[in-house]
Parts: sequence; C-alpha cells; structure tokens
Amino acid sequence: MRRRILLTLLVVLLCLSSCTLFKSIATGYPMWYYEKNTNSLQLRFIGEATAETRRQAELLAYSDVSEKLSSYLGIDIDREAYRELSTSGTIEKFGLSIAESRISNTSDGGYRVIVLAVADREKADNYRSQQAKDLGATIEKIEELILEGDEYIKAGKDIMGVRNYLMSMALSCNIDGRNLDKEYSFDVILDEVLYVLNSIKIQVKNPDPKNLTCQVSVRRRGAILSTAVEQCPVKSSYVAMDAQNSAYNDSFVFYSDADGIAYFYAINPAVTITGNISFSINLDDEVAAIEKLDTEAAKKIRSVLDGITDVFEYHKEYSMGRIVVTSITFGNYRDYIDSEEASRRLVFLFEEDGAPAYANPADTDLRDEVLIDRARLTYPEAGILLIVRTGVIETVTSSTGVTVASQEGSASLYRLSDGERLFDSGTVNSVGFGTDAETALADSLNRIETIIYSMIKAFYV
Repeated sequence: MRRRILLTLLVVLLCLSSCTLFKSIATGYPMWYYEKNTNSLQLRFIGEATAETRRQAELLAYSDVSEKLSSYLGIDIDREAYRELSTSGTIEKFGLSIAESRISNTSDGGYRVIVLAVADREKADNYRSQQAKDLGATIEKIEELILEGDEYIKAGKDIMGVRNYLMSMALSCNIDGRNLDKEYSFDVILDEVLYVLNSIKIQVKNPDPKNLTCQVSVRRRGAILSTAVEQCPVKSSYVAMDAQNSAYNDSFVFYSDADGIAYFYAINPAVTITGNISFSINLDDEVAAIEKLDTEAAKKIRSVLDGITDVFEYHKEYSMGRIVVTSITFGNYRDYIDSEEASRRLVFLFEEDGAPAYANPADTDLRDEVLIDRARLTYPEAGILLIVRTGVIETVTSSTGVTVASQEGSASLYRLSDGERLFDSGTVNSVGFGTDAETALADSLNRIETIIYSMIKAFYV
C-alpha cells in the first residue's frame, strides 16, 4: 500500500514538472541545461566539451562559452578575458561568472564538462557592436514569430501558425547556426511547416453550380477524428472576362470560421458563365520570400501546398429569364441608323454564353416606356429588356490614311414585369480604327457593344 502511494505521488510530481525534467532524465544532462532565461537583466551561455582529461574538457567548455559570448557581442574575446575565465571562472568587465557546472565520465573513459555562465546584460551590452545588436534584434524577432506561431497552432489556427513559421524562416535563412538555438533554426522550422501542412485537407461542401456558391471545409487530419482549422486563408482562383470580353485569371482570398468552414460566393461578377473554381491555401507571399533565399525549401513547401486543393465545377443560370435586346444607333448628324444588325450582334454575344435572348430592333428612337411595352407584347415570356443607344461623335482621317471613329453610348436594363430599371451603365466611350470611315465606325461600334455586354453580363445572372 505504501509503495502504491509513493508511486502515485511520484507520477503526480512528474506530471506537474516541466518537460525539462523529462529531458534531463532521458539525457543525463542537468535541468538548467534546458531551462530558458527568464531574467531580463542576465545573459546565459552554455559551454560544453568532451576530452581525455578533466582539465582539457574544462578549458574547451570555457572556450565554448567565450565563442558564444563573442558571437553575442560581435567582437573577439581577447586572451586576457579568456584566461580570467579559465582560471577564476569570471570575466569582470562583462559581469560574467560560472553559475553551474556538471562533470561526468564518457563511455570511452574521458570527461564531459557542461558549464552555465551568467553575465550582466547591461555590462555586456556596453561592449556589443551595432552589427551584433541588429543580429540580436533579428533573432528576437525570429523567436517571437515562432512562439506566436506555436500559440496559433494550439488555438487551432494552424495556417496562421505556419505563416509565422515561414516569416521566421525568411529571417533565419542566412543566420549562422551558432547564433540561433536549434529549435528556432531554418531547417527545424521547415520540417515543422511540412509536418503541419501535410495534415491539412481542403474539401468543397454543398456546391450550388447554378448560383455559384459553396462551402470550403478546412480540416486537420488526426489519428481518429479530423478537427477544424480556423482562420485559414483560402484562395479561390477562377477565370473572368474583362471589358473587351477577353479572359483573364482572377482570385480572391477568404477565411475559414471557427468550424473550419469558408463560405464562397463570386466576388467578381465577371466570372465566366461556365468554369471551375480552384481552392487552395494562400501562403503565396510567404513562400515567395523563402524562394528568394532557398529555392529547394520553397519547392518542397509548394509541392505540399499543391496537394491541398479542391475544385468546384459550375454553370451559372440566368435567373432573370430570357432577355430582349433593343439597340438603337445614330450617325454623325444624329440620323437614325438601322439597329437590327447591332441588336442581333448583342443577342449573339448572350447566346454564345448560354443566355436565351431575343433581338427586338426599333426603327426609331422611342422612349424607354414604349420600348418596354413593345417588348412585353412581342415576347411575353421574356423577363428583362436591354436598351442600348450609341452614337458617333466624330470621324478623323490621318495623313497616313488611317481613319479613327469615336462613339459614345449607354445601356439600361429593365425588368419587364413591373418596368423597374435594374441597371444603368452611364456614358460609355469607344474608339475604332479602319482604312475608311465605314470600317472605323463598325470597329468602334463593335468595341462599345463589347464593353456594354461585359457590364450587363456581369449583372445579368
């Protein structure tokens, strides 16, 4: 019974102890070897060495302390200071003294000496070079980033933690390993980044291809259950159309909530009617910073990130119903030009994108209210009416024989059920070129209709 009580007490004490105790028991090194410096007024330097004789090991351990002190100060420690340390265990001008030491035998009959030297920070810093101070500030920033990253991961914000780790790596890449504790080094943190990323999975949930919405789940794979990853920057990548009806790549970043869910909807209304949205983790800037310093490390990170993606295929529906198009064009002298060709050209653009459309050209410039009634009577099953008016501003022929034509126009979109105006483009301008006035005017009209179509298409879904 007594043995059981003692064993229970021992287990409790072990559980309450810090991890330094376990490391000390496992390695045989003293606990102070693993302890962090919590005294802001002091500096700590660990010196260690093995040698055939005890004195050799002691001198080498003191030399190790001197090198670390020299690295901290950014200056060489002179022989007198080293002799003072090796004989009296102190260096007075730096306020340094040996606080702890451990001597043990090695398996081959030699000696291992570990010493803890403590220095007065204020005294030591009086000798510190500016370069060393700058390096120290960088090292402090590295440690701060990593510790903050650890806290993010503890809170279930793994990718925010990885972002911190990557920023620390950008700072630590070219720092001499002797100036940085191993646990904060570039290679150790790289391994941690890869480990965390390899446990992350992105998956599209509840896709709605017609309305172009979905949820994106970000989870951390566990041994038994997966858990949510909060505040993960999810990058959505897709193809959109510009004002010239040319395709371009676009993207938008949004974040997962406490349940690991990011809610996606098309921020850019000019996204193509049919296509796919690719979802990935957005660490582009951080990895780009690493690539400038270590291309192999960046390649490893990108390789893992490329595997954490999912794709959402969609085809948007035109929920407003069939569209009626009336285009009215005017010449140089505000004379009416037949609008049938212009109307049918716009209808073709809509139909090419899968939108059901009707051409309803007008033979004169009628008021919008009249055109709305006319569209209702002609196409009672239609849902909306697009009215486009364009006019020539001027045509100019240069000395080289090139003719330039400029036009301006506007577009309005009406709901036919109640006549409400849903969209007004304002004034739109275009310039066209040709070998004569006719071809230049045709080019400028084509350009202005393409611009208006892209504006309407973005709204009319």
